[in-house]
Amino acid sequence: MFKSSIFCFLLLSAVSAQKVSAATVFTSSASFLSNVQPSPGSYTEDFSTPPSGFGNYPSGLGFSSNGFTYNAAAAGLPLAELYLNEDIIVTQATNEVLTINFTSGNVTAVGGNFYLTNVLEQTVVASVTLTLSDSTTVSFSSATSAEYRGFVSTGPFITSLVMSAPGVNLRNSIDNLTVGARIIPEPASVLSMCSGFLLLLQRRRR
Repeated sequence: MFKSSIFCFLLLSAVSAQKVSAATVFTSSASFLSNVQPSPGSYTEDFSTPPSGFGNYPSGLGFSSNGFTYNAAAAGLPLAELYLNEDIIVTQATNEVLTINFTSGNVTAVGGNFYLTNVLEQTVVASVTLTLSDSTTVSFSSATSAEYRGFVSTGPFITSLVMSAPGVNLRNSIDNLTVGARIIPEPASVLSMCSGFLLLLQRRRR
């Protein structure tokens, strides 16, 4: 009985500890979205209907829906610009940093297609590096526009995501960006599960 109580205590502690642990990284849309609250607890932007039309944006672009707000901007060259074409956001020049700043103060999950293109807007096989505001960093080889990475933070709110400068003749590109809130396991549910577990043990011992 004592060992069972310890088990329940550790389980509850694990749930509480999620508040301070680092972001979890997902490599598929399905696995990421299963840990994110559905709309209106999240918002997916496919960039097919830009707020100000397609073209170049020297000051970046802003997006907002379901209470989640962010802006995307390019940086690196003196005339760094963001380019929106059909259904992706991309740096206008090559070898530029692409930064997304989440300004609504409620984002704990972000995911999307992160990949690289050349000046002809063709997908290029090369290394992508993503860094969150909590210092979570991942690097991977992006081979297609379907390359996916998602992050769920169990610590502080995510305030930024940065795609590092990819190199000469390479442009950072993003599509299908989802921002939202993570699904939080309720301590009450865990406590109920522990109570049922302990009750079952008591019945077996009789």
